[in-house]
Amino acid sequence: MTNLPINAFTGTINNQPTLLINARDLHKVLQVKTRFDIWINRRLEDNLFLENVDFLNVIKSERVKTGVWGSREMEVKDYHLTIDTAKHLCLMEHSEIGYQIRQQFIEDDNKMRALIPQLTAELAETKQQLISIPTFLRQNPNHAYRLAEQAKSAFLSINPNAKALQRYREMGLTNSEIATLLNLTPSQVKRLITQMIKLGFFDAKNGNQYTTKQLNLWE
Repeated sequence: MTNLPINAFTGTINNQPTLLINARDLHKVLQVKTRFDIWINRRLEDNLFLENVDFLNVIKSERVKTGVWGSREMEVKDYHLTIDTAKHLCLMEHSEIGYQIRQQFIEDDNKMRALIPQLTAELAETKQQLISIPTFLRQNPNHAYRLAEQAKSAFLSINPNAKALQRYREMGLTNSEIATLLNLTPSQVKRLITQMIKLGFFDAKNGNQYTTKQLNLWE
C-alpha cells in the first residue's frame, strides 16, 4: 500500500509520550465533505471519547483571510488524536480511503512495537555503561577527557606502529597493504585497529572502514 500523506508526531498525554495525529490532517485526507469543526465535534461526542485520554484540545493563533481587504489573527481550535482514536474515526467513514489510512496506522504501529525490544536492550546497555563509569569521572568530564588522552599517548609510546597505521588508514590502504608495509600479519593489524577503536583513535563504521579522529596528544 502506498503511504498516504498523513504523519504522526510525538506529544504528551497525562505526562506520557504518545503518538498523535492532527485531526485537521485526518479530515482532509479522508476527504470528508462536512465542515471540519462540525465533523470532529460530532465524532468525538457520538463515541464518548475523553479529552486528555483519547485526544487533546489545542488552541493556536492563525492568520485568517477576512475578504479582499486582508487578514487578521484568530484563535483556532485543533484536535490532536491518539492513534487508536484516529483508527476508529477512519472506520466510521465507511470509505476505501478510510480503511487504507487505518491500515497504514496499524502497519506503522506494528513497526514501532517491533523496535521496542531493540530500543530497550540499547537503553539497558547504555545504563550499564554509565554505571561502570566511576562517579568522579561522570561528574568531572574534563578530567575523564584528559585521562583518555593520556591513555592514547601511552598507547602510542608502547606501540610505535600505531601512528604509521593511522597514517596509512588516512591514505585509504587496506589492512593487507598496511600489514605488508609494517611487516606485521593481517591479524596483528586487525588487533591493533581494534585496540585503537576502543581508545578512540577511530570510529568503527561498516566492515573494515574507519574514520580517523582528530588527535590532541601531548608529545
